[in-house]
Amino acid sequence: MDHIKSLILTWDEYRAKKFETPYMFEIAKGDKRLTYIGVRHLYLPEDKQFAVIKQKFEEFIQLVGDKVVLVEGGKNWPTFPTTEETIQKYGEAAYTTFLAKEAGLEFNTPEPEYDDILESLRDTYGTDDISYQWVATYGLHYSKIVDKPTQDEYIQSRVLKRLGRISDTYKTVDDVKNLHKRLFNTELDLNQQKFFYDLVDPSQNNSVYNEISRAEDVIRDSTIVKNILDYWNKGYSVFIVYGSAHAVNQERALKELCK
Repeated sequence: MDHIKSLILTWDEYRAKKFETPYMFEIAKGDKRLTYIGVRHLYLPEDKQFAVIKQKFEEFIQLVGDKVVLVEGGKNWPTFPTTEETIQKYGEAAYTTFLAKEAGLEFNTPEPEYDDILESLRDTYGTDDISYQWVATYGLHYSKIVDKPTQDEYIQSRVLKRLGRISDTYKTVDDVKNLHKRLFNTELDLNQQKFFYDLVDPSQNNSVYNEISRAEDVIRDSTIVKNILDYWNKGYSVFIVYGSAHAVNQERALKELCK
């Protein structure tokens, strides 16, 4: 995948690029179309990005031929009877899954297996740093949820599931809280949105957690592009909704390789 990696934007190139969200680009070839919408991770049904997703999706389902919908973070997002509840609980990935299910379209995720990412990260970073980077990533998501569970419920249901794949050190809610306190000498509060954003934003250079986010995104972006290309080369039209940074960073590679 080195040829793909060479076409992904570097973070210096990303920082120099000015763009607004939602960020969108399209590629057409014959009857095929690739529609890529880059969004913010939000849980507000009234935000304009959900209207953009809906509008472009309605155009997409009119296309002839095979079609697939690809979403961030896995293919098993829970959906609920209404779009409002789906968005409030799980954001744009669940909403896009909702649309795909409602239309009877094939849907999937182009994500790499987390174990493959983890194997690569272990070559450079320690278990505690890898583990806390995920605590901070989940903290950032939690801080944005509108209809949210309690902090302890969220750690139990979401955070510990991922940490269990990294190490058997962190098995309880208190284990996670103690890790945070040991590193920062403060009580864990998952509502500190700016704190977690500054720690894990891959375009910043504040901490080892920014470094881990960058290393992870190199693996993710190149694998995502590869898996999109697999569908494209099989004749599929592809509809993708992802975080805006992924859309921006992958655009050059996809436009070059989908010719």
